[in-house]
Amino acid sequence: MEPVGLGVASVSEIFHRNGEAAALQVILVDGSSLVWVVWTDWSLRVERRSESGIPDYLWPEADYVRREVAGGGELAISRYHESFDKAGIRIGAELEVGDRVIRLRSSGGDLVVSQTTA
Repeated sequence: MEPVGLGVASVSEIFHRNGEAAALQVILVDGSSLVWVVWTDWSLRVERRSESGIPDYLWPEADYVRREVAGGGELAISRYHESFDKAGIRIGAELEVGDRVIRLRSSGGDLVVSQTTA
């Protein structure tokens, strides 16, 4: 998947009510979304979804909350890079949206999200 150039409406982290990061969701201007989540095999999964709601596999939905980290104005994904382990499994990603660089990685089955200003 090559998301560079896609128009972005907002970027949100999705947290479980216990405070653990569950996903990063980029809502695109067309109403679809990109979602990064650590999957059951500890890989970092990214998928394009036709809707912008909290993904159905984060259930029950009431246990999850969003926190917007970027939005408003005309944003786009200007840079995207994935990292893989020796077996070729995606374990990390870095994307630049507006003035933010967002880094994602799978660590021991948990999603770790960090961000800086470009």
